[in-house]
Amino acid sequence: MMAFREACQSGTVLTDELIIDAHAHMGPWLNFHIADQGSPASMVKTMDACGVDVTIISPHVCIGPEYRLGNRHAYEAAAEFPGRLIPFVTVNPNYPIEEIEEEIAHWESNGGITAFKLHPSLHQYKASGEGYFPVYEYANAHKLPILSHSWAGDPLGGACTLGGLAEKYPNAAFIIGHSASNW
Repeated sequence: MMAFREACQSGTVLTDELIIDAHAHMGPWLNFHIADQGSPASMVKTMDACGVDVTIISPHVCIGPEYRLGNRHAYEAAAEFPGRLIPFVTVNPNYPIEEIEEEIAHWESNGGITAFKLHPSLHQYKASGEGYFPVYEYANAHKLPILSHSWAGDPLGGACTLGGLAEKYPNAAFIIGHSASNW
């Protein structure tokens, strides 16, 4: 069997491994090109070409202008490609906490919640702020992962901030996206 690294470098599609992409976006974005606008079908086609079995998705619109619409798109894509696309639930902490709690309750009742996706830098909101508390409390109570973006030197969602949250919410699994990045 070919080593994982060798297979990736040679472009060989792995067929004997379960590969889960735990950080994918769907749909158009303002500063780079996405072929076919990142439709669910084009994502699955790319997954097949790369040997990815499952992808956990967060539409760009979630981390941009409209998190509720993006969540709906994620769940629709998951329904179209069951077992291949898994939706993140994303919230924008700048909205009222009651609205965020309603969004979480909605998806709990309409498909269930597998994981959360946060983007403190684009939402311009510190990861330790109370607008994210409903996510942390729900994830902690249900032992769910939370993927949070972090850039090198990020004062809003860096490892120091998320480390303190992981201590406060020990049953939630915090994943620091781009943690080794130094763009």
